[in-house]
Amino acid sequence: MAYDLPPPAPRARFVVNPVAIIVVCAIALTILGLTILFSASASYKQGPYFYLNKQLGGVAAAAVLCLVFSRLNLDYLRKHVWWFAGITLVLLALVLVPHVGIAVKGSKRWLGLGAARLQVSEFAKLTMVFCLAHYLAINQTRLGSLKHGYLMPLGLIGSFAAFIILEPDFGTTALVVAVGLVLLFLAGAKWRYILPTIGAVAVAFAVLVIHNPNRLRRLTAFMDVEGNKNAGTYQLYQSLAAFAAGGVDGAGLGQGRQQLNFLPEAHTDMIFAVVGEELGLWFTLGVVVLFTI
Repeated sequence: MAYDLPPPAPRARFVVNPVAIIVVCAIALTILGLTILFSASASYKQGPYFYLNKQLGGVAAAAVLCLVFSRLNLDYLRKHVWWFAGITLVLLALVLVPHVGIAVKGSKRWLGLGAARLQVSEFAKLTMVFCLAHYLAINQTRLGSLKHGYLMPLGLIGSFAAFIILEPDFGTTALVVAVGLVLLFLAGAKWRYILPTIGAVAVAFAVLVIHNPNRLRRLTAFMDVEGNKNAGTYQLYQSLAAFAAGGVDGAGLGQGRQQLNFLPEAHTDMIFAVVGEELGLWFTLGVVVLFTI
């Protein structure tokens, strides 16, 4: 007598939660960043733990905020998206007000909150994306029109970019405009609107650079790094020297030397050079590729 055998039990499949991947990557980057920061600032007069302790405080605050925002309902937040935009624009305007915004080396980019400093443009990047994505989502059927599909979202992008460029912060402004135009393109805005805007933005940036002696000098110095290593390209030259000293395998954690006497702003702008010197070229490229994809 033939018997119908039950089907074999399905094999258990290992399913990776995307949220877990993001959390693990964030934790790994945080640990790496704190380690390199400690090494980069070890020789500073404030003491080796000064910047590390400040960053640990920021990490703790960021962890709390991440937990809070992970529990929020995005649909509820979307109902108040224009309030977020208005508040952010007001804060960007306050940065430019004398005796309110904090200026560092010629740039006003911060608001003081007691002992802490708030760089509003960092929050403005997120707010702009949130507001623009909301607008594009509720106006999908009108994105083919000039007014609703281009001029109005472009005005939203421009309102954020205008305040940031006045700080001045050319890099963040370029990022805000680029991300905004990419969102417009992905949402379905017409190429005949986007391409002229890209050209106009490029011309505007070129004019601003030409009429800013400091930035023009930095740009022309960049064309001859070796010849301007004692002037406009000092930081770049020293960062290249850090990568050269680290080579392929790296000098080892805590063994870097460029940040001790040569590499300026090693704990902020030039910290990537510290990574290259201490951990080597292969590790640096691996981290960049891994966390980019």
